[in-house]
Amino acid sequence: MPSEAPLSPVLHHRAERLVYPALSRRAGGLSIGVNLFPEGKVCDFDCPYCEVPPARAPVANGTGEIPGVPPAGRIDLAELRAALDSTLARAPGRFGVPVIDICFSGDGEPTLSPDLVPALAIAAEARDRLAPTASLVLITNSASLGDAALARALADAVDRFGLDIWAKLDADNEVRYRAVNAGARSFDKVALALRDFSRERPVTLQSMFCSIDGKAPAARDIEGLLSLAARLRESGSRFREYHIYTQARPAFSGRTAPLADQDLLVIGERASEVLPGLRVRVFGELSELLP
Repeated sequence: MPSEAPLSPVLHHRAERLVYPALSRRAGGLSIGVNLFPEGKVCDFDCPYCEVPPARAPVANGTGEIPGVPPAGRIDLAELRAALDSTLARAPGRFGVPVIDICFSGDGEPTLSPDLVPALAIAAEARDRLAPTASLVLITNSASLGDAALARALADAVDRFGLDIWAKLDADNEVRYRAVNAGARSFDKVALALRDFSRERPVTLQSMFCSIDGKAPAARDIEGLLSLAARLRESGSRFREYHIYTQARPAFSGRTAPLADQDLLVIGERASEVLPGLRVRVFGELSELLP
């Protein structure tokens, strides 16, 4: 039975199992989240700003193909379908606002789930029946976009379901990537995966900015990241929008903190200069910011 806790911007999705409601600053309202890792975190990044604690033990029944990353277990797709139906049917009346999107995020990197592709189809079908104006969103760290079979499946979901992929780019070089993402793959592989996929299908580019160990991002790191985004665009990458955002929930590591609104707006203004014609949106700790 879904929790009846009051909805808030920091409602923690582990109060639910597979499907959870949340107020999303980036969705701009009520978002229905899908968590494909109910047994614990599964991610090939170890970002210091992440609010999800590490898995207490490896998850069973997965392949474990990525060194150092717990394998993802399977979910019950019938349970997912029932949870989506129940939440989508009840949410507008319960919270008094329409559903803006159905968003795959949760306790880890959704593209590592062996059930992602059928889960997207289930979510799209439930969306069409119960919330036809809602978007279908996948938030990804971009690393798995280089997997050929997965890339084909996601491209098909973009075409069939209107899937909007929010693809991460937090750094422009290996050293900075180690500091902000600590991914299992090399930075070059992640950047190439993002480039190649976004040449074939458009994505919403997203970058997180926060302080780490009391230090805000250096100007050279910001400029380098924006320059890389521009080079990707020049090389054929297609971006729907660019989301610049900061931390919204306390990080499990305790090492990070949100950037001030004014600092984020400065980054947004510079992004608009470097990426002319692209819609740049800036999100503070609680809401979208207006220049």
